[in-house]
Amino acid sequence: MTLLELAVALAVGGVALAVGGAAFATLADRRADALTAADADERALAARLLVTDWLTAARVGPGAEFSATRRERRTPAGIVADDSLSFVTAAGGVPRRVHLFVERRAPGPALIAELASDGGERARIVLADSIDGFEAQFLSTAFGARAWRRTWAGVLRPSAVSLRLRGREGAPPPLALQMPITIALAPAP
Repeated sequence: MTLLELAVALAVGGVALAVGGAAFATLADRRADALTAADADERALAARLLVTDWLTAARVGPGAEFSATRRERRTPAGIVADDSLSFVTAAGGVPRRVHLFVERRAPGPALIAELASDGGERARIVLADSIDGFEAQFLSTAFGARAWRRTWAGVLRPSAVSLRLRGREGAPPPLALQMPITIALAPAP
């Protein structure tokens, strides 16, 4: 093998190594993106299941009202729902008040749950980032008439609750939160 052939072989080998390294880097970058997306979907599914558990175990009675505040706000995309929901749940075996709402904060809007127990302990949980709107509807079967209502307040529990989340700036929310969270509630004991 001549010196020229050796130089060509080294050049071709170097190009092959560079192409292989670039391909490996691309795969590694895509894997990181896929893991980030999977993590966001997993967190969204956990939030959906948590809200479902809380609402399924909702209790009503003196000092345990089920209430929703209906608000709307104007955005460049139009008028969007900006509701909040407050109820007492027995999920996890400990009664606590849950307040669900969208908070506008520095890194971006998020769906927040504030939890308060009778002992005065408070916790604040970010359920989902990039949630810009929250609409609650309640199925009323009072007096034999079935109708979905946008507001609810008092010691009566609705027959069902439907929560619809809106993503930031018109973008869809995480996959597990794109469909409404609709829960049929058993009659209060």
